[in-house]
Amino acid sequence: MATKKIFIDAGHGGSDPGAVKYVKESEVNIKVANYMADYLTENYDCSVKKDISANSLSKICGDANKWDADLFISIHFNAGGGDGFEVFVYNKANKAIGEAIEKQVKAIGQNSRGVKYDPELIVLNSTNMKAALVECAFVDNKKDIQDWDENAELKKMGVAIAKGVADYLDLQNKYYTVGKTYTLQANMAVRTGAGTSYRWKKRTELTTSGRNSSLNQTYATLKKGTKVTCKEVKKNGDETWIRIPSGWICGRDGNTIYIK
Repeated sequence: MATKKIFIDAGHGGSDPGAVKYVKESEVNIKVANYMADYLTENYDCSVKKDISANSLSKICGDANKWDADLFISIHFNAGGGDGFEVFVYNKANKAIGEAIEKQVKAIGQNSRGVKYDPELIVLNSTNMKAALVECAFVDNKKDIQDWDENAELKKMGVAIAKGVADYLDLQNKYYTVGKTYTLQANMAVRTGAGTSYRWKKRTELTTSGRNSSLNQTYATLKKGTKVTCKEVKKNGDETWIRIPSGWICGRDGNTIYIK
């Protein structure tokens, strides 16, 4: 399978500040674009190019076309007194990319004004690939932008957009591949979902092979050295979880590796 290529445009680069009031749009655009690119390259098999300069829109679109990108994302913040996130695509045929991003942004707590169509936007009508322009929040609405004006908050936004892109393109996780078999590097609890907030399974809920590999007679704890087959991969913060036939186990937490 060919590596997917994602082109990220940080709107209003260089000397153009974009919309300005409680924050300067160009500055937060660049931060979100960088966080988005970092998350994609750190977690998925993909190629990413960014434009955070003062290049013209025609050059930015031309560069994306020459690179033959699979997806183009333009990062912006809004103005005009509104509230919330919105995403623009060329037409209904492109709605799926907008919905994939919107779903992840809503999951981090930002309200959405919806997926909208605008064939007049240059970044949508001059790119040869699927494209979306996101408006993360309103810089002139203090109530809206106060939740998205600090680095940690901007990182959440960038990661959410990246997750939406990964969902839409069905990007493969860099560390784990569905169908492959891996080995536990430590004793690992089996849970009902991808995260420690999910219930720790009981031994009786495991498959037969899982019960045979469990250290604990009450709770599901697979012993170090157990071979497991990946059925699904999910990110939860810095953690990467994989679903095996018996349930969910944590594969990585940052740079700490539990399964390889």
